Amino acid sequence: MLFPENYPASPDDLIFFELAPLTAPLYSIGYPPYANQETLRAHGVASIEITPVLYERRTPEWYDGATNEDPVHEILLFFDPDEFPVKDYGLIFGDKGLEAMMARHMGRILPQKRFGQPEYSSLNEQGDDFVSMRYPIGGGRGFSKEIRKDPDFFKVLNDHPQVRSITLVNPLTAERYRQAMEPRRPDGARPAPPQGLYAGMWITWDGSL
Repeated sequence: MLFPENYPASPDDLIFFELAPLTAPLYSIGYPPYANQETLRAHGVASIEITPVLYERRTPEWYDGATNEDPVHEILLFFDPDEFPVKDYGLIFGDKGLEAMMARHMGRILPQKRFGQPEYSSLNEQGDDFVSMRYPIGGGRGFSKEIRKDPDFFKVLNDHPQVRSITLVNPLTAERYRQAMEPRRPDGARPAPPQGLYAGMWITWDGSL
């Protein structure tokens, strides 16, 4: 088991999943609004290799106890910025084919009836080396406290061939991660990402740890 044996897990700890990389088709349903169509056509870009990372992020309301809302569950689809330079190609954000493919892919790992399906987050949450998606929360979807305390379910995740690692981290470490991954901040203004959170996912800070 990837989780401690002393279930239930602490309700304050946040859950991080790193999934196996996969090659995803791009622009199968047309170009999204922020894509540079001419450059993409000229370079024949039709797919991208991504490494999905799913993590929990607490909202400010969760921290101050103003609401019982579940945390946000964001998926970052990391890619090599040298192979897909956003400054030349534009944002992948809005590609309906990729969104549908990720919904199918994640549904094989986290059943849609239990978790819902991922969708793009907002424009300002996109990065230069990742695409940001998230699971909608509310309506019984998301990682409820009951699911977090379900060892049989996490045993299934532990054995899933697409799941590389599952990590429990405390909220302060998670906040450092959030700040480190905040898009469109100068690198010098970001804190160093937490060491050892996952292996092999720090594309932006490669060699800096």
